[in-house]
Amino acid sequence: MGQNVAVIGSGSGIPFKIESGGAVRDGRAASLDYFQTNSDAFAGNSGSGVYETDQHRVAGILVRGTEPDYVANGTCNVVNVCPQTGCGSEEVTYVYPALQAVCAELGNSSTRLCAGLPPPPVRPPNSFGFGTSNTSDATRNTVDRLFALATGDVLAVSVCNLPDFPSWGSPKLRLVDAQGVEVATSHDGCGFKFRSGASGNYTLRAGCYADASCGGTAAWTVTLNANLVRGSYAFNVTNTSSGSRNTANQNVTLSLGQVLIAGTCGVENASGTGDTILRLHDATGNVAAENDDAFGDCGSLSRIHHEVHAVGTNMPYQLRVGCFRNGACSGTVSYVIY
Repeated sequence: MGQNVAVIGSGSGIPFKIESGGAVRDGRAASLDYFQTNSDAFAGNSGSGVYETDQHRVAGILVRGTEPDYVANGTCNVVNVCPQTGCGSEEVTYVYPALQAVCAELGNSSTRLCAGLPPPPVRPPNSFGFGTSNTSDATRNTVDRLFALATGDVLAVSVCNLPDFPSWGSPKLRLVDAQGVEVATSHDGCGFKFRSGASGNYTLRAGCYADASCGGTAAWTVTLNANLVRGSYAFNVTNTSSGSRNTANQNVTLSLGQVLIAGTCGVENASGTGDTILRLHDATGNVAAENDDAFGDCGSLSRIHHEVHAVGTNMPYQLRVGCFRNGACSGTVSYVIY
């Protein structure tokens, strides 16, 4: 606050002007995204270097400011004059975060650029950096990584939640199998979880939405099928009024980002006879997921897939299995959590 800064640029299209009378109004120290000044700048100053005047080092780049630059005075337009503490501010994007990111990629190897900066963060071992453009929604010009997965293994990939390696632009991730068929994609700008249905090689493609430029760090974890959380329980029920009463229940706990797969068919060790209905209820009793007939090889048996988006850890849920209308059904509900 109050630090003297100078702007060099061509506001309003005039030749270079040095305006050295500005002062910082708000440094936005918590975010370091941009700072605000009361410098005399005009349209056309965007892109101007902004310097601190003690050692004449670049502090940022002017990117936007308050309008109007000129006001009417009779038949003429004159410069809009504001008090030092009045009107709006000129806003200047800090150069420091960009410099820090460049030096992190260089391992602080440039004495000229990186002297005095803190040690660069170390990219997690199960990750890779990427930067690309013109990828047509991550279908070309992508940065790729190959994974060998066994049946049931889980691959989780994300470009979020790495504060030292923030993404930029709009990254897009795709996962394709050995035949090039897409099996998973990022829908939220962050990543995805994928459970392999067959052993083989899978290719992660890191690109960008549309044909824009983007980059980031893709971090991954692979959880072996044998290490997944599993459970099962038997049921033999009747007269459940389509699963609304007299159901066989099982409590489970789930956390943000976890996936639950459960069924009387289509899940390891699941079985059933009759026409089953399976529901997952949250702590308030609301239905989070449900299925009557899974069809295919399961026919009138049931299978649900639920990804937790609610914020929290070890939140209580309950699986409830019943029968269509008031018939009878029996078997085993099996579930997997990852």
